[in-house]
Amino acid sequence: MDIKQWGRVSGTPNDRFDWDGSRGYETQVGTTLPISFKNSSLFAVANILTDAENVVDEKAECSSLAQGSMIVKIASSHQGQSLTACYFILGY
Repeated sequence: MDIKQWGRVSGTPNDRFDWDGSRGYETQVGTTLPISFKNSSLFAVANILTDAENVVDEKAECSSLAQGSMIVKIASSHQGQSLTACYFILGY
């Protein structure tokens, strides 16, 4: 049986990194899932839910998928503005 979960996380991108050939900022938010998958997580996607004021480029992505946790990376072209991302994850 497939299990679908979703939620939201917030973070403030302050760590510098290269983003598509230009400099940007990111934060990695460790997320504990409401329900731990018995076997495995299969797929996860994240998207920016709230835009920061005067920010041109923002993005969110999921990484380090596990049975009961994952990391949501929140990135921005600007530093120091809090952003909220929503995520959807599928597993079994």
